[in-house]
Order: sequence, then C-alpha cells, then structure tokens
Amino acid sequence: MAKTVRELFNDYMEHSDKSQNAVSQSIGVSTTVLSQWINEKYPGDIIKLEKKIESYLLREFTRSTHMVNEQFVKTKLAHEILEVLSYCHTFKDMGVVYGSPGLGKTITAQEYHRNHPDTIFLTAFQGFTWTAIVGHLADIVGVTNRISGYRKVQRVAEVLRGSDRLIIIDEAQFLSNSSLEIVRSIHDQSGVGVVYMGQPSVMSRL
Repeated sequence: MAKTVRELFNDYMEHSDKSQNAVSQSIGVSTTVLSQWINEKYPGDIIKLEKKIESYLLREFTRSTHMVNEQFVKTKLAHEILEVLSYCHTFKDMGVVYGSPGLGKTITAQEYHRNHPDTIFLTAFQGFTWTAIVGHLADIVGVTNRISGYRKVQRVAEVLRGSDRLIIIDEAQFLSNSSLEIVRSIHDQSGVGVVYMGQPSVMSRL
C-alpha cells in the first residue's frame, strides 16, 4: 500500500537534518501552518498544502540521488544506456531502460544529465501522485503554482514544446498508472523525449 503524504513526510523528517522551520520556508508556508498540519489541526485547504509538501519531498529525494559520489565508468552497458538516452533526446522519442539494481543505470543517467544540462532528471518513489510529478516539472520549467490539475499539465507541455529537452525518470517502476499516462500525455503534447528507467517490472507496466 502506498504511503500517505504524512507518512512520507515523517520518514523524511526522521532521516533528515532539516528543521521544521527550514522545511516550512522551502515549502513557502509559515511554521505555524506546517505545525498545524503535522498535528492534524490545520484548518485550511489540506489538499493544496499536501501538494506543496509532495513537490518538496520529490525535489529533496531527487536532489539526494544526485549527491551520490560514485565514479562513472563507461562500461559496455553504460554505453548502451547512453545510446538510448541520446536517441530519445535527439529524435524526441520514448524509451525504456530496465534491469536489476546495481547495474549502474542511475549513475549513467546522471552522467548524461551532467553533460546535457537541458535534460530533466527526476526520481520517482512509492507514494507520489501524478500531481507531485507535474508539480516538480512545473517548478523546473517555470510554470506557476496558481494553476492546478490538467491545466497545469497542458501548461507544462506548452512550455516544453519545441524545447528539444529530454525527461529522464529514474525508479519508474514506482510510477502509478495515472502518472505514466500523464507523462505520456506531456510527451505527446510537447514532443520532448522521455526515458523511463527502473527495475524489470517497469517494462510490464508499460
């Protein structure tokens, strides 16, 4: 069963050195509002607030994966992964890279991302909704948070259209069916390339 936003937030705070004050500033709400939500006493729009928290947690999780200090080695497998990324980037196609953990998929994708700053790299994990993924993409491309739902999807696609960018989604096996469909919709509307990366189960999901 997917974890709730509250459970994901509690896990994050347990393993993070961030204070509630620091988190509230990053989310863009007061410490009082965050404290009320934590204690299940927030009287405002909980759905709107939790979307902000989801987006923040996704950014933090993605950022943490970029901080892994492993040296990139261009093995035969890495070369094949880079070819898939390059092809989808150049021809604005959709691709899948899958395999068991420990094969170097993430490190290789991060290396491609470092060498191609126009790419968008994000990491999915269990419990995140399609709205969080769209929110993360919106933050990257500069789409306002004043719009929501499918209007935001359309606006993200509009901004990406003609940009020649590539979206790389690591740990894609954790994407829900609705998330897969939304990413596919963004690809169809914008024409940007998309590469899903993850464990073998991601292939059967697609």
